[in-house]
Amino acid sequence: MKIGSRIGFPEGYGGYSKTDLFYLVRNSADTGLVTFVEFIRISTGKKREERRARFRWMSRDLFEEGLSSGAIKEVSEPTGLPEWLEKLSGVDLRALELSRRGAKRSNYQTAEARYMLIAPLLGRQEEILDSKDPEGDIARWTRDNAKDKHPGRITFWFCCCLVFGGNNIAAVYPDFLRNGRWDRKTRDQKTPLGRAPNRGSGTYYHVNSSREKKIEESYVNNIKPGKKQREIYYDMLRTDFSCSIEGTGNKRRIVSVVGEPFPTPDQVRHHVGKKLSPRAIDETIYGSSRMENEMTPSRGSYSQGIANVLQKVEGDGWFRKDRLKGPDGKPLSLSFCVVRLIDVASGERVGVGFSLGGERVEAYKVALFCAAIEKAKFCRLFGLDIPPENWNVCGVPSHVDIDRGAGSGSLSREHDSIPWQELARSYMRKDKANIESSHPRTIRFQGKPVILDSDLTPVAAAKQEILRVMKENWSADVSSRLTPQMIADSVVPNPANVWRWLEDHGRVSGHHMSFDDAVRQFLSPVKFTLSRDSLRLVARRFGCSAQAIMKIRERLRANQQVTLSGYALELCVRYAWVEVEHRLIEVEAELPIFDDATQLYAPLSELENEKRKLAALKLEAKREGAAAEMEYRLLVKQETGVEPDAGRYSSTKSLKSRKNATLEAALRRAVRPGKA
Repeated sequence: MKIGSRIGFPEGYGGYSKTDLFYLVRNSADTGLVTFVEFIRISTGKKREERRARFRWMSRDLFEEGLSSGAIKEVSEPTGLPEWLEKLSGVDLRALELSRRGAKRSNYQTAEARYMLIAPLLGRQEEILDSKDPEGDIARWTRDNAKDKHPGRITFWFCCCLVFGGNNIAAVYPDFLRNGRWDRKTRDQKTPLGRAPNRGSGTYYHVNSSREKKIEESYVNNIKPGKKQREIYYDMLRTDFSCSIEGTGNKRRIVSVVGEPFPTPDQVRHHVGKKLSPRAIDETIYGSSRMENEMTPSRGSYSQGIANVLQKVEGDGWFRKDRLKGPDGKPLSLSFCVVRLIDVASGERVGVGFSLGGERVEAYKVALFCAAIEKAKFCRLFGLDIPPENWNVCGVPSHVDIDRGAGSGSLSREHDSIPWQELARSYMRKDKANIESSHPRTIRFQGKPVILDSDLTPVAAAKQEILRVMKENWSADVSSRLTPQMIADSVVPNPANVWRWLEDHGRVSGHHMSFDDAVRQFLSPVKFTLSRDSLRLVARRFGCSAQAIMKIRERLRANQQVTLSGYALELCVRYAWVEVEHRLIEVEAELPIFDDATQLYAPLSELENEKRKLAALKLEAKREGAAAEMEYRLLVKQETGVEPDAGRYSSTKSLKSRKNATLEAALRRAVRPGKA
């Protein structure tokens, strides 16, 4: 259970009925109260309604007793967006707004203005939530600082940010999703609903249900193999809409014989496209053989002061002492940095990240990506299959404490990653004692310096570190963190069990982040190349059977290529994500032939080296091919005495005519032997 979890009371509990559904926003150790938010709709007159938010409370002991007894249930986990914005789940709102044209003020700008307005309140959220009258405090602040705003709306926006992420601007995104989506086919419209046609409002053809069916039937009756779209349209007007031509020269125009409006080409294209699939239309016009042979893309060759978990997390990086093995089997000169995030309350290792060549910001981002998503899915990206119960923690921490290193210091500029960040003082290990004391220790060897040349590749080393983190979550001694209540409940003193106990009691301060947002926020942006035959990242081929990608490939010409944006883990690019129509699609690397799939787990830098080596090999292949061709021609001349293409060209017409004449004479003799 996390902040934003939706809870219910199956049989009623503590004064609340079984129909009540609240959102958890705070479990306070100071006031001993648990605060909920309830979203309601109120009438504002003129048949209009607005959403409002109300605060609800319950004592902490009663709440935790209800969780233990089952009287309080978690109805749904945090979704990151309100239920009225569910259709925007996984959508990059900034990119979506860029596709809107002509807007005086974008919806995202409106959401940003709302967020900036309530930002002072979010900075005082603990003070407000712990007060006896939070709605009154917000109303008084509104009268003093935002006189033109209704206190109810300020309270609603404030609660949306509390429930759906403290730094999530999308939580206050305007609810304009269904504007203009009413059914226009139920109305017999005489005047244009939008801009009038160029020939005047009287020529407007309103497509209702019956007319839409007529357009579809007429199109099906007139479509023929090899027939162009404009020819189909003209035949539709002539046969089904009683249209003809009047005038001569440049005065000619299409008119209706019966004086009724008729559909435009765009209307026909729009309504036919909704009823018939583009594939079916193209197969009818071009033929199934041409579609299969030319237009169908290739399918491939086959602690103290901390009460809740994720309230504060410490992060730091350390370097392995061994030298890893490169793709050529030789030791790598690049160092391997491991960044880990440890929850202060439980000691749980909530995230791990990696980077080659130093302590870089990418390692911290991967660690935060690991913390934000389900661990079974994170491990799958590196080829590890683990039971979810072995590492079942996820969420974005409310506060991250990191040092001032070259990589971690850069993370402080990533304002969208986490709500609060703190840079520890330089050379002050006690500022991050939990993470500093958890780094793996090696025995200091005295004498001539030696170094281990490991048999592990970078990806294999990453797997080892992931398994090490899982081992420490179940083996590290955190008995000093056990409270008397935990001891009474027989909590085994390791990070995994302490985390589970705190989470079961609703003591969570982490925020939910969807997988798509985590990918966009923390992974490295890359560029894919899409052609009719394949989807490639550098020189590596990826599967692209998703419908959205196939639609793009179907529109490409034989040698045409397009560039698609995407994201990937720098250390391991077995899986990657492509941005198509503002949504992410997961793609998997493929081998050109059946072989060992472990070859696909490789760093992004290895793909760049692979591209350069492949180019050199192709150049060498051209040189060897030229030498083989010349050797062939010399050997043919040597063994046969003539050139491979020696000879004379002659017409075959005379030979054919003599052969036919001889055959006809033989047939005549066979039929009439005496008259040859």
